[in-house]
Amino acid sequence: MGMAGQTDQARGLLQSRRGKNTVNARDYLSQIRRMDIMIAQDRQRLKELRSRMTSLGSMDYTKDRVQQTPSDQMSEKMAAYMDLIEEIEHQEVLMEQRKKQVIAKIRKMQSATYMDLLVRYYVNYQTRKGRRKTLDDVAREMNYSPEHIRRLHGQALIEFQKLLNK
Repeated sequence: MGMAGQTDQARGLLQSRRGKNTVNARDYLSQIRRMDIMIAQDRQRLKELRSRMTSLGSMDYTKDRVQQTPSDQMSEKMAAYMDLIEEIEHQEVLMEQRKKQVIAKIRKMQSATYMDLLVRYYVNYQTRKGRRKTLDDVAREMNYSPEHIRRLHGQALIEFQKLLNK
């Protein structure tokens, strides 16, 4: 997704309710994870482009010849590769900016426990092995039972929603 797509997506988080613009807390907090998924998808596309650029293609003599030379094809592939690298770098900058915004919002909360929980789950959402954290993972990290962390998560979302509605 391009720059405009991400901006539209962020704007799309706004929902009109009784004449007021409000943002859904869970959607607002999950936007970092969504941006990271899109970047990972683009990195995968980058790997595929790199693989196609480095693989030796065979010539198909059964088709009509086209005026394009192998060097033209390579330069087109290289341009696409470089464009994608640039796009990924831009997306990473946008994601870091968004992380700062989200963290700043979270830090306005009164409860340190709620702040800690939301940052662990929505901002630092990956385990050391790179998989997505679950609330059970956060419960272990914070030395709470899974049931208690789920309750706290719900309460933290309600409090965060109040902040967003201000």
